[in-house]
Amino acid sequence: MQKARLIYIGKPGSAVFESQVIQILIEIKSKNIFDEVILLAGIESSGDSNMINDLIKRTGLRVETFKKYPNYHFFREFQKKALSKSLTKLLCENVIIHTRGETFSQVIKPIVDKTKYKSVKILTDVRGAIYEETLFYKKMKAIPFQLKLYQHKKNLKVLSKNTDFISCVSEKLKSYVLDRVNIEEEKVGINPCSASELFFYSSKSREEFRQKLKIKNTDKVFIFATGGNDNWQNTGEIIKSIASKGFRVLNLSRSKIEVENVINLFVPYSDVPKYLNSADVAVVWRKNDIVNNVASPVKFSEYACCGLPIVSNRGVNLITDYIENSKNGLLIDSFDELSSSVVDNLISIDRNQISKNAKMKFSSTVIIENYLKMYSQLLKS
Repeated sequence: MQKARLIYIGKPGSAVFESQVIQILIEIKSKNIFDEVILLAGIESSGDSNMINDLIKRTGLRVETFKKYPNYHFFREFQKKALSKSLTKLLCENVIIHTRGETFSQVIKPIVDKTKYKSVKILTDVRGAIYEETLFYKKMKAIPFQLKLYQHKKNLKVLSKNTDFISCVSEKLKSYVLDRVNIEEEKVGINPCSASELFFYSSKSREEFRQKLKIKNTDKVFIFATGGNDNWQNTGEIIKSIASKGFRVLNLSRSKIEVENVINLFVPYSDVPKYLNSADVAVVWRKNDIVNNVASPVKFSEYACCGLPIVSNRGVNLITDYIENSKNGLLIDSFDELSSSVVDNLISIDRNQISKNAKMKFSSTVIIENYLKMYSQLLKS
């Protein structure tokens, strides 16, 4: 790939920003393919500013900022002006602008078009069905709610005019986008959420952390991990249902579930793989709706790369396909289908093999190579 500059535009603050943005950019930078890798971060609060200051200290990434306005149409010109002030200083020839989500695409394209540079390409990373996510799961007052829905629908509708390529996190999301965006199919690719190279199976970590958590060899341990607490994640319901069956549950989330058989912890991102290794089975349980059908849960990728067999319903198409094709898990309709013998069968699956196979699809190394191919294709176009 010819030398170029990568500008990644996104907003800090989400539960997956560390794993899905920062770790990816660090690994891309380490390859020395780009002359420069820059994170252009939208700042909406003091918390965002604090995160960015910490990020600069920890990673050495070049980070520039701009003011992030609420995603309503009447803020569009304010957002355009704020982003333009920072972005135009960074532009030159042979630039890839990779924007996380479709929110900023409407203002990025007009900014670029007003410059003298002709070889700037825009890749929009569509992460989910945001319109339906708002419709089904967000609680807002009536007028802001309708305005938000209008803006989400418009962001997607006009996307083909404002981007050169679209990356989606799943095959189902690609179909969703193609149904709503007037764009050629060859300009839409797939990159699921990744697991960093920290996530792999280690029998040594398993033994060490089972001892640390005082887990007996005979205990069958499910793990549920999430960095967020969104309505579709069903944290309490899932954990209570599994614990009531007599299995132990390692709950790595911010929501404490104070019931028998549950170990509640919330640990630093770098320690998560060690705790995943201590468990026997992972669970991903999502409501069967379009928001979840098109999703690529980060934790699923991390579970699989740590060699955990997955128990899931059929809420997430990507996970359903993975289990049906690999047999490294179990699809059920109710936790009543779990028994000691069923779990024993899952535990008997070779975790080293699960990890090896999963890393070929979901590791950050593979996902980054996919992105680099997309970037290369754009620079040649």
